[in-house]
Amino acid sequence: FFSSVKMTAFEAHFSKLNPVFNGKADALAFACHCLLLDAGFVATDGNGNEAKGLGPDWNAGGVYCFQYRHQSSSMTYIVKMVPMDIKMVILGMPKEDPKVQQIELSIDDYVSSNDPADYSR
Repeated sequence: FFSSVKMTAFEAHFSKLNPVFNGKADALAFACHCLLLDAGFVATDGNGNEAKGLGPDWNAGGVYCFQYRHQSSSMTYIVKMVPMDIKMVILGMPKEDPKVQQIELSIDDYVSSNDPADYSR
């Protein structure tokens, strides 16, 4: 179902965080989150403490918002993922240096199944 994600890392995070997906955008947002965790980022809550999972409403608002710190940095990073039809726009910036970086992904390039039940397999 994912064509370009390191599956072992994804599966490990999937087992630990147990996300519920409502569609392809949820699956891609979670996959991006997993890749950041694998790159040494630590998900944090609004107070800078390590987050205890995704939170019950992580995918309820139509825009995915995550906050991270990196193991080798004291900076806090904000990442927002905005699904727009067949695209996912990912915006990121360090709080301490408000220069926004962005990337645009085609959702279908990364998530192949239309059935959210397939994402848990």
